[in-house]
Amino acid sequence: MKHWIACLFSAVLFGCLPGCASVEMRTVRLKSVPRKDMALVTFVRQAIFLGDGTDVDLWDGPRYVGSLAAGRMVQLDVAPGQHLFLANAENWSYASGELEAGKQYVLKVNVFPGVVMNRAFFGIAKPDDKRIPEWLAQMKPTAASAQGRLEVAERKQAAVRQAIADFDAGKATFTKIPPDSGFQRLPVPVPTSGLASAGADPSR
Repeated sequence: MKHWIACLFSAVLFGCLPGCASVEMRTVRLKSVPRKDMALVTFVRQAIFLGDGTDVDLWDGPRYVGSLAAGRMVQLDVAPGQHLFLANAENWSYASGELEAGKQYVLKVNVFPGVVMNRAFFGIAKPDDKRIPEWLAQMKPTAASAQGRLEVAERKQAAVRQAIADFDAGKATFTKIPPDSGFQRLPVPVPTSGLASAGADPSR
């Protein structure tokens, strides 16, 4: 409730600002193993008291992925190759790199105080980061419906295309996804009940 009050207050004072929840996210089943023909990107965000109310919109180029809340994760199957990921709160943050099929990449979204709302910045977790098993075991995987993602993509199309254009023009700094940051599998428990089926994957 406090989150929605804060979003409404910001909208009244400053107009329609990024950073509030753009789409409804539902809990889904964790993917612990990437597909052989795809790369699996896992966006994680730790819960901290300051800034927890600010959701961060995630994009794979012009493709809207979903909204990332504190203490949650969003997983996305993508074709191998070059990708540009964007995180949008008060600002735009970028992560770019060549992804390999059969590998999983963990992108950490860090949130810091901004001028009006909070700002988001990408960090890349290395395969030997001891926090990864803890994140995958404790954070709830969430995903948006296909219709919800389409509606947000249409509404924010101009903004994300401008953000991508700024990146292409060299006007934005970005986080490089190193070639050695991908891994195949970690021994983490996978929840099997009370979650939406992974068969109807809304992230595809």
